[in-house]
Amino acid sequence: MRLPRPRDLGVQSVLWDWVDDAQLDTALSTRTYIGDFFEEATVQLYRHHGAHRLVTDSTADVCPDIAMSSGWIETKSLGRGSNVIIYEHSVERYKRLQLVYPERHILFALWRHKFQMKFASRQSELYEKLALSIESVLMVPLAEVLKVTSTIAPQPLRIRSEGPHQMVSAWRLPKSATDVWYAGQQRLVHDIEVYGVPIRALTVLDGAMP
Repeated sequence: MRLPRPRDLGVQSVLWDWVDDAQLDTALSTRTYIGDFFEEATVQLYRHHGAHRLVTDSTADVCPDIAMSSGWIETKSLGRGSNVIIYEHSVERYKRLQLVYPERHILFALWRHKFQMKFASRQSELYEKLALSIESVLMVPLAEVLKVTSTIAPQPLRIRSEGPHQMVSAWRLPKSATDVWYAGQQRLVHDIEVYGVPIRALTVLDGAMP
């Protein structure tokens, strides 16, 4: 299977507010920056495992957000009350990837936070408030995702975009379906830094543990 190439390597840049601090004009641009922040946070969390981000490539057979020495990670940010959304086409592609590389891990990083998009007007402010609002990050293996999605029928979901909206098939997993991933897991604490913004005492839950 063909995967995306790594993003250009380099030292993680610090956001200088007088140079490249972007104005957040739309909800879509804000979501893009939120996704970027949590992808970079995941890389920093797993940097000792060779974690690096991959380019977004629509021609690839499967397009994870992050590759590391032992496998791949897809990141998701979950605001307060948000359901976990899993796209059916992504699951099918990850299943094929797992068949090709059975010894490697495919993980979903679920970042839970309390930030509300209306409370930041610039990129630097967004990143600082995101860092303070994080509740935990849960690492869920593909096998657990497959177990839950096998019991629930996927539904049509409209994707937000700048152009015409698209409909895809997806699971919108309710809290009752994902609580088992959070219950009784080992808790680890890390300090990491994303674009010069510290995340203190980060709670990491390992959803792969029995």
